[in-house]
Amino acid sequence: CMWYESYNNVYGLTSNPYNTKHSAGGSSGGEGALVASSCVPFGLASDVAGSIRLPACFNGCFGHKPTGGLVPNVGQHPCADGDVAQVLSTGPITRS
Repeated sequence: CMWYESYNNVYGLTSNPYNTKHSAGGSSGGEGALVASSCVPFGLASDVAGSIRLPACFNGCFGHKPTGGLVPNVGQHPCADGDVAQVLSTGPITRS
């Protein structure tokens, strides 16, 4: 499922670092929030349907989804199968 927010059972909902009333974005929202708040210089995320681009947009960062298959996905967990493997790509989230 694709959601416009990041949530886990340990820490709860991930908030936007600029306004905690707003979401940090989809499944890589924690990574986007860390990059936006300068905790890390850049982040790596995987994207099929917006998991790099939405958190980058929500947090005022730059996110790039390379063409599927351009960056190897070897070692990613969970492994993508079938048609999803053709569009899955790994890319950066960084501040501009």
